[in-house]
Amino acid sequence: MATATQPTSVAPASLYGAPGITRPIELKENNDTASVTLAQASATSQTGLQPFKQTDVIYGWQVEMSHALTLTPGTGAITVSPYFPDNFLGQVQLNMQNQFSTINVESGIDLALFQTIRPMRKADRRNALYTTTSSLYNPQTDQVSLSTYTNASTSVLRRYELPAGLWMDQYFELAPDGTPLTAAPLRAFVSPQYMAGTARIVTPILNFNLLGTTTSKADQGPYTVTGNATVADVVTENWRRHGIYQPQGAADSPPVFNWQYVRQTKRISLSGVSTAQLLAPINGQILAVYVRLFDPSSGGVGAPIAISAVSECDVQYGSGLFRFQDTSTDAQARYIAQHGTLLPSGVLAWDFALDDQDNITNRYALNTMNTSGIQVNLTFTGTQSSTAYAVIGVEALQYVEL
Repeated sequence: MATATQPTSVAPASLYGAPGITRPIELKENNDTASVTLAQASATSQTGLQPFKQTDVIYGWQVEMSHALTLTPGTGAITVSPYFPDNFLGQVQLNMQNQFSTINVESGIDLALFQTIRPMRKADRRNALYTTTSSLYNPQTDQVSLSTYTNASTSVLRRYELPAGLWMDQYFELAPDGTPLTAAPLRAFVSPQYMAGTARIVTPILNFNLLGTTTSKADQGPYTVTGNATVADVVTENWRRHGIYQPQGAADSPPVFNWQYVRQTKRISLSGVSTAQLLAPINGQILAVYVRLFDPSSGGVGAPIAISAVSECDVQYGSGLFRFQDTSTDAQARYIAQHGTLLPSGVLAWDFALDDQDNITNRYALNTMNTSGIQVNLTFTGTQSSTAYAVIGVEALQYVEL
């Protein structure tokens, strides 16, 4: 009787995702319970953070920041910034092995905007950083979505994601010049980070803004104060890692792609202009773009520039081709249709990766590797002040030689 021949080898990644073989994790990470004391009149760079654990395959990290505040108005006053409570954080960076920075943003408000547009769990985009959760009759106490903060709140809680890659419903692997390497799209995570190995050093870099002084602007920290008012803050951080336990070998390992996930911002002056051209600051496949508008001179302490002050906002590429030719109302309507939420004041966003069937895909991404001049063109209803600026945020896949 013939005996079935067992295969001598199993194709790479063929067992990835198989039940009982791929084992997801959500665990505490190094730096859990780390704390930092913030200063009222100066920025604080957090020291003593340890590299993340050098085990397993990681999809991303999450940090919960708990602020224990002491607010003393005295004979003055304490006012929250338009970017409160996210701009306790200043620049945040996550560098992957000195190859590329998957996260490099100038403010916590940018961290929040990226997360609102593209949370690690796709359905979370309708939660808007846990501020719009619904509840059943007689609900449990909500320990996550504490969103009704005021200038008197002494406890503030925020959860931020630092994704190492992106789950895509339809992913096309491309050559550096944009040529498709796969005939059909894959459902894939682009791209997992293998943390095992003595040289795999990944350490978050966190900078915190000043808490607020009588001369600071509203974009420089979470509060502005008058008179003898004082603010003190101790931040406690809870870090978590999301991914899968270390695979046994090539067969149960997820595939790794040369295209790596990045989120990056760049500030551009709007001094004295009525039109502006904001170039994408990243080379790669552009998945989403947002523009955050702010004028530090507005109202004395600064305020976002309302999107109603933008009469035309176009996404353009190549030799004058339009991807989107919008008014601010058009851009807002499309974003609401895609995500079901409103963005903060002064923010416009264009999501190229979420298609009309709710798939996340690079099918319609704009690619700087084969298309030049990807930019957002803004036309304002009037000339901007000498202090006005825009921050352009870009979500992209960047080509990295592995």
